Amino acid sequence: MKKMLIAATITSLFLSGCMSTIPKKTDPPVDTKASEIAQTSLDYTGTYNAQIPCTDCDYTMARLQLNQYGQYRYIEQNVKNGGPVGNPVVFQGKYTWDKNAPIIRLLNARNMHFFVAENEVVLLSKPVASYSEITSEPKFKKAIRKI
Repeated sequence: MKKMLIAATITSLFLSGCMSTIPKKTDPPVDTKASEIAQTSLDYTGTYNAQIPCTDCDYTMARLQLNQYGQYRYIEQNVKNGGPVGNPVVFQGKYTWDKNAPIIRLLNARNMHFFVAENEVVLLSKPVASYSEITSEPKFKKAIRKI
C-alpha cells in the first residue's frame, strides 16, 4: 500500500511539472506621448540656425540655442546687401514641451512654437500634429561643432 501511495505521489508530481503554467499578466501598453519620446530619444540640445524670408531685407538670420534645463536663447538679425541691418532682437527664458507632440514653446518670445526633429527644429506658423504636416515653414538646422 505504501508503495502505491508513493508511486501515485511521484506520478502526480511528475505530471504537474509537465502542465503548462498560466501565462503571467502583461502590463497594458504604455501610452507614451510623442513629446516624451522626443525629450528622451532626440539629441535636441544645441544651437540651430536658419535664414527666414524677409519682406524689406534679403533675409533674417535666426539662431536658437536650447539647453537640457529648459532654457533657450533666440536671436534674430535682418541682413540686407550682405550685412546686418539694425540691432539684433534677442529673447531668452524658458521653453515648455507640448503634452501631445514633439513641439516646444518659447516663453517670452512672441509665443513661438518649434517642432523638434532629429538635428533640426521647425518654426511653426500653425499647429501641427506630425512632421508630415509641415510644408514651407523655416527649418533650423543644428550647428555641428567640429572638434
